[in-house]
Amino acid sequence: MLNENRKWIFVCSELVKIILIALTVAYLFFDSLIGVVVTLPYLIYAIHKIKDKYHDYLKKRYVIQFRDFLSCVMTALEAIDSSYTDMALMHGKDAVMVKELAQIKRRLELGQTIEEVIGELAERTEITEILDFSDTFGVAKRSGGDILRLTRAANRDLYEKLETKREIESIISANRSECTVMRFMPLGILLYFRVFSMEFLTPLYCTVAGRVVMILVAGIYFILWEYSGKIVESAGEYN
Repeated sequence: MLNENRKWIFVCSELVKIILIALTVAYLFFDSLIGVVVTLPYLIYAIHKIKDKYHDYLKKRYVIQFRDFLSCVMTALEAIDSSYTDMALMHGKDAVMVKELAQIKRRLELGQTIEEVIGELAERTEITEILDFSDTFGVAKRSGGDILRLTRAANRDLYEKLETKREIESIISANRSECTVMRFMPLGILLYFRVFSMEFLTPLYCTVAGRVVMILVAGIYFILWEYSGKIVESAGEYN
């Protein structure tokens, strides 16, 4: 239930943000709420992308918490109880990985093997890092060798990869802030002229040619808004 609440909070916050942006553009670009009609294509597109945004948000939460889970597992591979306690202290009992660990504990108590429940987690989340962990653990179990040594060695590499990803994310966060400033700068410029030099904008609001120009500019603005976000996100990808 708490995860569902978080999902709806995320969706509602995104909806509010999209609507506020559309209303702001309608007011500043067209001096009328009728301009919302012009922003409808963006509204439809942005609302359609909310599901993907939530999926990316949830995936990041899994990856961050899975990194900490690996740290706990490398200390005691079979001690799920200990890992659950440590993760609950770090992220809280409502965190996604903590809830997954709770399910793993219950399934182990019902007689499932640890490789089965980890494999189910990997298939359900479809997250590369968890799939790699599941494959490594399964191979180590089937090989009959030193499971702890083999798995810990592979997990150490995966943990280092996740640490590298976290460092890259920290660097990209600064670029993301700059991107946000650049996105809102055109709106700030328009607001400045509306407040201090409205006469410069009057031809754009009161003539047919001016309104056509503003429609084109608004379209370009929305395209650049999405394109700039994709550039920042793609820069943060690490495989």
